[in-house]
Amino acid sequence: GPVLVPIQVQTPGTLKGIQLLTGQLLGKDGKVIQSLPQVETSLSGSGTANFYVVGSANGALLADGVYSVSIQAISEVGIRSSITVPIDIDHAPPQLTQVTVLTGTSNLTQPFTIVVSGSDRSQKLGSILIFSPDGKTVLTEVPAQGADTTVTFNPIALRPMISDGPSIFPVRLTDSVGNSATGSVTVIVDTSPPVITGATSNLTVFSPNGDGIDDVV
Repeated sequence: GPVLVPIQVQTPGTLKGIQLLTGQLLGKDGKVIQSLPQVETSLSGSGTANFYVVGSANGALLADGVYSVSIQAISEVGIRSSITVPIDIDHAPPQLTQVTVLTGTSNLTQPFTIVVSGSDRSQKLGSILIFSPDGKTVLTEVPAQGADTTVTFNPIALRPMISDGPSIFPVRLTDSVGNSATGSVTVIVDTSPPVITGATSNLTVFSPNGDGIDDVV
């Protein structure tokens, strides 16, 4: 979609003001890829004008990478000035490289920790969101640290969303421009005590010599 490029424009005191702003998106070779919509304005002193860079050209997505935006300002008396600023086109989602739980089994009275690792082409990760097993509630949102971002939960606080058995927690990793990748992690909760199904013994206890003391035979 469009990428909003804020351009700060300042006008010297000798000018009456900025009447028209024009912009062009340039490739790495300096050739014009897009002519940006003109912005008619009446800035005096200083102000901000916004340009939209469309993330596609001729129906095809622009390749990820750093481009340049050339902005030209024209004053009311026809004086021109220009500036070129970089812009990073980024359609690529971040990569989830690991989503694990430190302990595969937890007790409802003991916290468990989910570990999330990821990377991004532009090295600008955003946040990590962990959802409830039904996917309807964001349990937490934390800044993504890249390698081994840890989030610890208290299982008691998650009742009744989890119970004995496996619970699958959806995970989303975002970058700074809103691209995202999804994954999940399974936590197995076991609060049931072991069950004794039976006990047998081959020992016979009695007093064969009649002394009143039971002997094991």
